[in-house]
Amino acid sequence: MRRNDKYSIHNLKPFLATVLLGMGLLGCAAPAVEKSLNVYGVGIAVRPLDNCLVIDDIVRGSFVEQNTDVKRTDLLCNIVKDDAGPVHADTLLTPRQLVELLRGPLFSKVTVAIKDADGSNSRNVALIRHVWQRQAFPVPPQLLATVSKRARGDAALGPCLEQLDIALCEQYVAANPGTAGAQAATSRIKKIQLINLQEQALPPEIRRDRYMSDLRKALEARDYSAVEPLAIKLFDLGLPIDPSVRFFYGEALYEQGDMLRALEEFYQYVTEEGANATYYTQALGLISKAEAAL
Repeated sequence: MRRNDKYSIHNLKPFLATVLLGMGLLGCAAPAVEKSLNVYGVGIAVRPLDNCLVIDDIVRGSFVEQNTDVKRTDLLCNIVKDDAGPVHADTLLTPRQLVELLRGPLFSKVTVAIKDADGSNSRNVALIRHVWQRQAFPVPPQLLATVSKRARGDAALGPCLEQLDIALCEQYVAANPGTAGAQAATSRIKKIQLINLQEQALPPEIRRDRYMSDLRKALEARDYSAVEPLAIKLFDLGLPIDPSVRFFYGEALYEQGDMLRALEEFYQYVTEEGANATYYTQALGLISKAEAAL
């Protein structure tokens, strides 16, 4: 095999080392994992296959082994969500791009699209980037508790730095006092407060147009966590707005698993707008699904 072949050993080694070892450890095959004291990454060894990554091995004692249904031979074909930064779930990625996106800050979470080797059983699985000790050196329970607490706090740092949500930043500061991340989150809080003041100075009509623009973008990206606060802002303005906003608000609640509040919004939408509502049929369908999920 020539050195410049697409998947030569010279190109394949970074795939495995990046996903599985990631902190400068030089092994690249699964057996090397057992010889290393520590492993950094999401806990899997992979190789490229078409536009996916085949999972060849799973680190013993890792989050992926203990908390997911991922198994050897499964296919990892996309990045769905990443606490470390934005992703484009609808974009077809190359295996090398998938590997690059699996890299990220320690304790951050990345959600990936997994399916069985035969293409069945497609599902989204959340993985944690972490340092894993080999099985011969179990982590003490008290340390695991500390790591879990820190992981929950660090998971909020990415959204804190990307979204205009003070609560996310406050959550990070509370979980990680005195750290560099807490300083970054505190700085972000001040910026958000300034942005909020500037926003409130705008005429209500301009704020409505801006919120609607942001709402459409969030819907296109299926970012339902962003839809909810935008819908609330639109309702709070007290101005005439597109009646479909209430449907979108209910849809966002439904997608986030809040069935009771979603039903409340759907019922109000169909009651106020009637059978001529733009999303009347969709609302009735989601009402049935939400009720079945309770």
